[in-house]
Amino acid sequence: MCGIAGILGRFDADPRQAVRAMAAVMKNRGPDDYGELSLETPGGTLALAHRRLSIIDLSQGGHQPMTDPTTRNVVVFNGEIYNYRELKTELAGLGQSFATQSDTEVVLKAYAAWGSQAFARFRGMYAVGLWDQARGRLLLARDHVGIKPLYYAATKHGLVFASEVKAITASRLVDQTIDRAAVASLLAFGSVQSPHTMLSAVRSVAPGTWLECDAGGAVVRAGDHFTWPVPGSAPPSPVGAVIEELRQRLDTSVRRHLVADVPVAVFLSSGLDSTCVAGLARASQRDIRTFTVAFADEPDHNEAALAAATARRFDITHTVCPVTEPTALAWVSQALLAMDLPSIDGLNVYIVSRAAAEHGVKVALSGQGGDEIFGGYPSFEDVPRLHRGLSLAGPLLRAGSGLLSASARPVIGGARAAKLRDLLHTGPDLAALYFHRRRLFSDDQLEVLGITAANAGLQPTFQPIEIDLQRLVLAGEPACSVARLETAFYLHNTLLRDGDVYSMANSVEVRVPMLSRDLMEYQLALPGHVAYPRGKSPKALLRAACKDLYVPALERQRKRGFVVPLNRWIRGPLADTVKTGLDRVRQSGLVDPKGVDATYDLFCKEPESPIWTRLWALVVLGHWLERERATAPGTG
Repeated sequence: MCGIAGILGRFDADPRQAVRAMAAVMKNRGPDDYGELSLETPGGTLALAHRRLSIIDLSQGGHQPMTDPTTRNVVVFNGEIYNYRELKTELAGLGQSFATQSDTEVVLKAYAAWGSQAFARFRGMYAVGLWDQARGRLLLARDHVGIKPLYYAATKHGLVFASEVKAITASRLVDQTIDRAAVASLLAFGSVQSPHTMLSAVRSVAPGTWLECDAGGAVVRAGDHFTWPVPGSAPPSPVGAVIEELRQRLDTSVRRHLVADVPVAVFLSSGLDSTCVAGLARASQRDIRTFTVAFADEPDHNEAALAAATARRFDITHTVCPVTEPTALAWVSQALLAMDLPSIDGLNVYIVSRAAAEHGVKVALSGQGGDEIFGGYPSFEDVPRLHRGLSLAGPLLRAGSGLLSASARPVIGGARAAKLRDLLHTGPDLAALYFHRRRLFSDDQLEVLGITAANAGLQPTFQPIEIDLQRLVLAGEPACSVARLETAFYLHNTLLRDGDVYSMANSVEVRVPMLSRDLMEYQLALPGHVAYPRGKSPKALLRAACKDLYVPALERQRKRGFVVPLNRWIRGPLADTVKTGLDRVRQSGLVDPKGVDATYDLFCKEPESPIWTRLWALVVLGHWLERERATAPGTG
């Protein structure tokens, strides 16, 4: 796990100095080693830098940027290729020779053998910048689901790319005007929706794709190396055979994710996903360790007892990391400084990674992705049900949406009533229903802030114009469609992005075996009645595949994760943090200050309602703006 940065083209400033500045702000991503390289190209200069967190091949053999002595191709690589040993054997059979034990060298040799088709062969998480010396081309590629981040800015002088947006900012080679569409999508969903970032000039490389740039840094070609499987495309199998195949793929994925030259831990909660990962990891590796963070002051947010019981059952060395409220609050302040793009999520990842790092953990497996792939969210039931109801009685429900939501307001509160109105008014459009289900601010609340989808240049769903939503919506397969939407949007734009930034802020590599490509491709190719059977418990297939790993107490508990009690803290110990953030947003010129006041007033009236997430979205936006004040024109 690392941080990568690169500049290609003819810039007025020295690209070598600029790329060093970019790498400097990513030191926590790779405290173990630093490398840089520059070379002249027909289009100017290529400068590359790499910050290394040594996980595989701890020797200097893994140093980057790495050059292939045969082709003279150069790579900077962030991530892990878990099947690198199998690929290495295959490549050796094709006549390739190797000088190191690193997966980075396998990336170079695979590209030499297969070109851009190599990316489809990788099983792992990665972001790659690769210079093809013979063709004079730079390739940027990202893993199938976007576990590792990769951002770029195409300017008139050339291309700048990095693992973090703030690294691109540090180059001082890119215009830093705020993207108002990004602000609108942040407030709509709690995170900036890809490919937007907070800067108009900077974009995110899409998951499962590669870009090719010429020697001057202009993007000239793009391609996919991952496509969403079609449900029911494989020959039908008995449910028992499906469960057996899923168990085998889960086992293979966890075993692959244990590949490392340093000890690997598991973040263990009381949930199904991390329990599955811990149990399968223990079956593959005797010396596995598990870690659970416990808030001693918050019994409702404490999973320690059930997690510890799980560890004892698996005979795993287990560590409970007690975190006091003062410590957690201090870490929240540090996390706000570490954030790359503003988001309402991720503080839990910062805290658990920080606690684990203080116990010497460098690599940890997480159960992230299980909810999206196996159907753990209420949306898997809610959205199809709403879709069916609105398909049958849509005009009637739309006509009465205002009256129904007003009638419900005294019972469910203003925040939920506003969402109910938007849902009823949407009609039988499954993608639109899903996005309203995921929304923070309602349309009316955003209008009070001076924001509409139209004036932000977004689709009515508040998604970027270039996103083709219908490619993820499958006729007759509403639950399968929800799985794709949750994975492509909530998981990618919020959970994975925040998980990467906040774990790497603590120099901890978090791996997600639930999102292995082979496992995803199998589960998402199952027909909906098999993958997400109606009337059964959430994650029915996962429960069946891992039934030997679960006990009744774990299966019976209500769904909960490691949640930071922000809704209470922002009324008390974080009050000054809230005030600072809101004041900055009021001054920014990006939203109407009256909307900020209205959000705060509603929160004061309904502090236990979901309105706190809307308020926190404004707070994190304000703190991002405050941090970028000196370098962000147009923010007030």
